[in-house]
This record gives sequence, structure tokens and C-alpha cells, in this order.
Amino acid sequence: MGFVTIPQVCPTKNADLLRSADTALYGRITYQLMEFWRTVLENPTGDKAMDDFAVAIDNTSKIVFSRTLQHVDLTPTRSLSKFIFASSF
Repeated sequence: MGFVTIPQVCPTKNADLLRSADTALYGRITYQLMEFWRTVLENPTGDKAMDDFAVAIDNTSKIVFSRTLQHVDLTPTRSLSKFIFASSF
């Protein structure tokens, strides 16, 4: 499985990259920042790139790693508060 990183250069490409991912992995802070896109989904801006990215975020499965986050509102999202990382690096 590969990882997709979202570059800061082109919103249209960001939505394409996100749509190609199976699941997005977030920490608490990034997840809370991504909640902004729900407002764009509910009230489209008219900017095609931003509106498309909001739809892509909404349609992508999400896993949030946090020991302090009490609940997640974006769907589909799972929250993991107890986790073990294993790496072959």
C-alpha cells in the first residue's frame, strides 16, 4: 500500500490524489482542520477546485489517531485512541 501526500500546489490535483486514496490517516489537529471542508460541502463556494476537494474529502474514509479527541463528526471516520505503530524502516 502506498501513501498519498497532499501538496500545496494545485487544488484540482489535490482532489484527484484524494480520490485515488482508499483511506486518509490524520492526527487530531489535522482532522480538526479538515472539518472546515464540511462547511464548503454544505455551502459551496462556487470555486470548482475547492468544491471538488470538499466532495473528495467527504467521500474518503478517514482514520484519526488521537488520545484526546472525544468524537468524530466527519463520515466515514474511525477514531483510534489506543494504537501501536510498527515500522520496517
